[in-house]
Amino acid sequence: MTGLAVIEILVGMGGSWLFRELLIKTLRTKHPQLFSELGEPSSRKLSTIIPRYQDMQIQFWKFVWGGKAFRVKDQVVTVLAAAILISNIVLAAGVILLLWSVASSAPV
Repeated sequence: MTGLAVIEILVGMGGSWLFRELLIKTLRTKHPQLFSELGEPSSRKLSTIIPRYQDMQIQFWKFVWGGKAFRVKDQVVTVLAAAILISNIVLAAGVILLLWSVASSAPV
């Protein structure tokens, strides 16, 4: 079960990164106004812990998780946002499965 959890985590992380990168590129080319409003995000800016990018990170994740991406009226943006959400859920499920696997195999 631990192996399955690790695979889920890796798939979730990889999928999330890939779809996030594709969404950023799509916003940059097809919706430059919206891209600018989001603070011109990049994968590097979204993955850093530098405080100056915090607002941009919050805006981007509110855009995806808050459903604003689904109101853009662009099918590509909608599909990529849904793929990001699914990848993040798979990642969370993998972490939960890993923690459960470790806890259930611990000696009592």
